[in-house]
Amino acid sequence: MIWSRIRSWFWFKREDSLMKSHLAAQCSRMLNDYKNGLKLIKEYPGRFKFLIYEDLMDDRTNKAKKLYKFLGMNCSSEEDALIKMLERATKTRHLPEDMSRFSNIKTPAFAWRILLRWKTVQIADSVCLDAYKTLGYMAFPDESAYSNYSFVSFRTPSYLSL
Repeated sequence: MIWSRIRSWFWFKREDSLMKSHLAAQCSRMLNDYKNGLKLIKEYPGRFKFLIYEDLMDDRTNKAKKLYKFLGMNCSSEEDALIKMLERATKTRHLPEDMSRFSNIKTPAFAWRILLRWKTVQIADSVCLDAYKTLGYMAFPDESAYSNYSFVSFRTPSYLSL
């Protein structure tokens, strides 16, 4: 299951109260996905897995192989080559041309750290802490940690890892 992320970039340029309500709704959807996923795991043991974008993007080749195995499929040499090519091609997608200061951002999954203002991150932190704790996201203690791209902002909980 991939969390219900709606690409609605318009919200983070709005006033704080509107941004706060959009972020709260998004985090609520993510927690609902998690709760429903747990029900599916109970109802269909061994037949349901969570897929977390950040986890998948961190090691696409190995995660794709695990996903093929879970689905009972063989990954052909052509598919394996395609997965590896896509991994190489997307490593720097969505990131600025001058990568020197972003060298610690390893995948597009974390490119949001370049795009969002600190104020937006603070608002998200204020309304999403339950989702963060449950799903493996980290709140930033301060703006310097947010700007330090080596600061880890997500750790896949072992029970959610592919």
